[in-house]
Amino acid sequence: MRIIHRLLIMLGVLGLLFLAAFYIQDKNQHTQIALFYQDQKEKLSRLFSQVISLESSALEGSVFNLTYWDELIDFTRGKNPSFATQVLDHAIGTGGIDFLWVFDQNTQKVYFNSLYGPSPYVNLPFEPEDLPDLFANSPFIHFHFMLPGGLLVEVRGATLHPSNDSAHQTPAQGYVFAGQLWGDSRLAHLSELTGSKVEVIDRTQLPPQSNDPFDPIVVAEPLPSLSGEPIGFVQGTFQNQFAAGYRQVRQRDLTFYILFAGLFLGLLVGGLTLWVTSPLRLLSASLERNSREPLKPLLNNRTEFGYIARQIDLSFDQQELMAIALRRHEATEKALRESEERYRIVTELISDAAFALHITPDGKIHLDWGIEGLSRLTGYQGEAFSELDSIRSLILPEDLPQLDARLDQLRAGQPLAIELRILHADGQIRWVRLHLYPVLAPSSKTLEHIFGAAQDITARKNAQAAYRELVENSPLGLAIFQEGVIRFSNTALQQFSGYSAEEILSFTPSQVMQLIHPGDRVGIEEAIQRAFQSTKPRHAMELRIRARDGGWHWFEVMAAPIDYQGKPALQIAFNDISGRKKAEHALMQQQEYASAILNTVDTLVMVCDRHGFILHINPAGLRILHLNEPEVLGKSLWEVFSIPIDSPLAEKHFRELIETRSPVRNLDLWLRHPDGRVWLSWSQSYLLDDDGDVMAVVGTANDINERKLRERQREAITAIASAVRASSTRRDVANLTLKAVNDFMQVESIAVGFPDPQAQYIYLEYVAGSLQDRLLNQKLPMENSISGEVFRTGKPYLTNNLKAERDFYTKDLLGALNAAAWVPMMADGNVLGIILVSSSHPIDVDEFNALLPIADMAASAIHRAMLAEQMQQRLQHLTALRTINVSISSSFDLRVTLNVLVNQIHTQLGVDAVCVLLLEPNTRLLRYVAGTGFRSRAVEELRFWLGEGQAGRVALERRGQQIYDPSGIQSYFINREWLALEDFVAYHAVPLVVKGEIKGVLETFHRPPFTHQSDFMQLLEALALETAIAIDKAELLEMLQRSNQDLIIAYDKTIEGWAHALELRDQDTEGHTRRVAEWTTRLAQACGITGAQLMHIRRGAFLHDLGKIGVPDEILRKDGSLSPEEWEIMRQHPRLAYEMLSSIEFLRPALEIPYCHHEHWDGSGYPRGLAGDEIPLSARIFSVIDVWDALRHDRPYRKAWTEAETVAYLKEQAGKVLDPEIVRIFLELRALITRPAPEG
Repeated sequence: MRIIHRLLIMLGVLGLLFLAAFYIQDKNQHTQIALFYQDQKEKLSRLFSQVISLESSALEGSVFNLTYWDELIDFTRGKNPSFATQVLDHAIGTGGIDFLWVFDQNTQKVYFNSLYGPSPYVNLPFEPEDLPDLFANSPFIHFHFMLPGGLLVEVRGATLHPSNDSAHQTPAQGYVFAGQLWGDSRLAHLSELTGSKVEVIDRTQLPPQSNDPFDPIVVAEPLPSLSGEPIGFVQGTFQNQFAAGYRQVRQRDLTFYILFAGLFLGLLVGGLTLWVTSPLRLLSASLERNSREPLKPLLNNRTEFGYIARQIDLSFDQQELMAIALRRHEATEKALRESEERYRIVTELISDAAFALHITPDGKIHLDWGIEGLSRLTGYQGEAFSELDSIRSLILPEDLPQLDARLDQLRAGQPLAIELRILHADGQIRWVRLHLYPVLAPSSKTLEHIFGAAQDITARKNAQAAYRELVENSPLGLAIFQEGVIRFSNTALQQFSGYSAEEILSFTPSQVMQLIHPGDRVGIEEAIQRAFQSTKPRHAMELRIRARDGGWHWFEVMAAPIDYQGKPALQIAFNDISGRKKAEHALMQQQEYASAILNTVDTLVMVCDRHGFILHINPAGLRILHLNEPEVLGKSLWEVFSIPIDSPLAEKHFRELIETRSPVRNLDLWLRHPDGRVWLSWSQSYLLDDDGDVMAVVGTANDINERKLRERQREAITAIASAVRASSTRRDVANLTLKAVNDFMQVESIAVGFPDPQAQYIYLEYVAGSLQDRLLNQKLPMENSISGEVFRTGKPYLTNNLKAERDFYTKDLLGALNAAAWVPMMADGNVLGIILVSSSHPIDVDEFNALLPIADMAASAIHRAMLAEQMQQRLQHLTALRTINVSISSSFDLRVTLNVLVNQIHTQLGVDAVCVLLLEPNTRLLRYVAGTGFRSRAVEELRFWLGEGQAGRVALERRGQQIYDPSGIQSYFINREWLALEDFVAYHAVPLVVKGEIKGVLETFHRPPFTHQSDFMQLLEALALETAIAIDKAELLEMLQRSNQDLIIAYDKTIEGWAHALELRDQDTEGHTRRVAEWTTRLAQACGITGAQLMHIRRGAFLHDLGKIGVPDEILRKDGSLSPEEWEIMRQHPRLAYEMLSSIEFLRPALEIPYCHHEHWDGSGYPRGLAGDEIPLSARIFSVIDVWDALRHDRPYRKAWTEAETVAYLKEQAGKVLDPEIVRIFLELRALITRPAPEG
């Protein structure tokens, strides 16, 4: 069986086993995941429904709270219009309310607002007149509807009832609806709560339920419309965790199968090794060794490898046969190579012309080939080259001996190269270089052939002649040195030395060395060797060489390697510099004289070239500059000195000074050195050459450090003194101090720092210079810092090595700075702040010492400015305190008081934002109630428990808190998100405490720039006390008003109880008292009566028959007519009522009706017989209502009159018993009230 068949059968069996195992396991796992999927889907559905219900409970709770507000009912009746701005507007955006609708008892809309403002109005999905039917079965309603833009709104509605009707038993006094959008933020919140993707979908878009256990889990909660049918669904899509687990299991199984496959592969490799690799190794060894021996174990093998081994063995036999054939072929190839070698030689020699000469046994020479090339070279035709004599005739006779002398070299079989002149056919003489290669006969070793090539070198020879002429006429002495002797010298060299050409060429190496001055011989031989080895000309050497006359002459010598007559040589050039050396020697002597003079003066003397580069400086100058020669020589004036660009010595003006030779006198300039700065007074003049041009600039300078230091110190102090006179604020004085110190020091940056209120840090409030952005508002700690040490001790500090300072706090500036100085600003023995000077260069100790009085002057100026600011601030604070006190004392409404307070603090005290948090007694929560100056409304949502956050700690500990951080105060707060857009850097808070009870917290915030005020906290505490008193007063007033209201309600209930008791006693008038009270109030309003007088009239109407308490029952309840005596008793009840009520001050304003309601317009009434306007208006109004109600209702002794009869009677009695004007108004009011509503 073949190997491949064995492997395929093994692979097939194992593959079937793998597939069967994988199929069985996959089916079991799929069944389990389906069960897990259904269980998880049911749990997530229940959870999702509960989360939706809980999330909606906030809106339900908000609506529920609104249903019991008596103030809201009053608002629907038009009695409390401020309720909308004080309560309803603030409800928008809280408790899940995005929209708010309020309807009155008559289903008329009285209020609408939303997050997007009151306009446009959003219509609810029903008509207002349908409201009673909607709430027929329940005082609460819940539904959803679609906005025109396609957004869904959830709506909770409720009926309004008095606060004492918790069971909603009374008729609805109005209706309130609150809506919340199903918007992105709400969906995102639900997504975060449930851990799913939550979205709102249309009812037509609900996807079919999937039971595929590998799909995401999708649950949906219906959103009912007004009819109860779903208008949409809230859908949550959860990740299928079980599917992910299943994939992990499959991954594990796959790993198992891969391992199993690896085992199978190992078995397969073992089989291959046994059945394939071993035979292949034997075959490979046989081929590599070219041997039959490794094949012997395979020759009898019946597999494919046995067949291959037998074929390889057969190939060895064929190889031996081929070797015999190759040996025969090699002899033939050898002869061919000899022929090819001759051809190669001829080819290599070909140039302008190539040819071959054949020499016969008798010694004659014939041209075998090459006539064309020789014709091009000489201009002659082919017959001129047929014989040797004809060829020799072309060579000039002068050059034939040279050729004949070297023919023996050819006969010996040696190649020959020679340069000859020939006569060209055009009559010109041409230079030709011949290359001749002889070939000897193998047997006789005689010359048999000559192969030759000829090159025209006329151009090269002409160039060499021209070069020789140039060399001969060169002003430089030239010589060619080769193999230890001089091969050539030109005329100039012969003239310089006084020797002839023959003498120069005959010099031996030792004679040449004798001509060089002993002081210059060192290193000559090494220089010659280096020149031979180099490929470039060597730098010039200056040597002294003795001439024939015995004198020493200076030469500048330069050597360059050349090829001279085919061999390496040196071409040496000699330039006579004896004249220049004499001039330099003279100049050196002059310089020595000048140097001796310069070294004895204390003034800086400097010599520069015409371009401003320094050539020389005297020792005194180096001492003045604190530099050494390498730091000065070769550098320009502008590299050494700091010269302003507008100075006459600036680089752009220096050329003009040179051209005009303008002198410079006493010009101030300076340079830095490791110990500080050097000031000089500079003057300069010029050295001229023979042509009158500027050859050098001579500058002199005197050290004026002391004078400049005093001048700059005086200028700085003068500038600060002027600032004190011209400025009144600390900021102005500090900025002018910065400028004055910067002008004095001229460094990278200068900063002025002051301590924070708690003296924990020093803030760099004012910074000038290139590092302003990096240093401004830097916070330096008092502890473990140089700044804090200087502030605490009052001792200045200087360092010119900042990297070595362990307590240098601003480490990130070490790359830009090297030196710094800290100077305290002291006034009246106290340290107000520090001046910090930073520099990349060293700070001079003298400048540092001179800075101390400047800092004292600045401290005095800043101290005065601070005192002036404090006085101004105190005056302003007193004025503000008075204004705020008057403002908050003028109102008894707590919200109005607090709004006035925050606005006054914002404007009068200059704070950027302020708010008041009040403590709720029941919950012990601090809540925002008033504020202004904030960029967002997020602050209005703040809530703090006592002890929580900054405000909570202030309230709990009952002490103020202040924070200042130029980098921002956000990190100091637990609820810091709302501060992200505010950019506050300072915070102050004080508790509101009165009578030992905490009422809340007053907070102020500042944005930059912020200036600390030492008495600001005291002012806030004073304001807090006034505010707490105002809050307490408002609360007391509210309690008093509530108690008074309760008492009034109790009085009114008592009055109603009295009236009801009278009706029970006098059964003929049951219901009469309540009816006349209601109609009397209406008619009084129609007559223009308003306010408290209406309440007095209503009470008087209830008490109009109170005097009947004093009438005996036998008279009051008598069925028949009363006798005159009985009428007289009955007519006493108004007077009895007066006597009973006049002693009750609360009811005294209501006495007019009980006392005068039986007085007649014509004066015929009782008890006092008043007439016309003598009768109180309230009694006249009541009389009309009393007559109307008595006639319109049944009595035991008569039936009720019709309306027409009653109206006629009233008109008849008008002007007699009743006030005619009141009757007219009443009848118009009745007609208006009873008029039927128009149709349509």
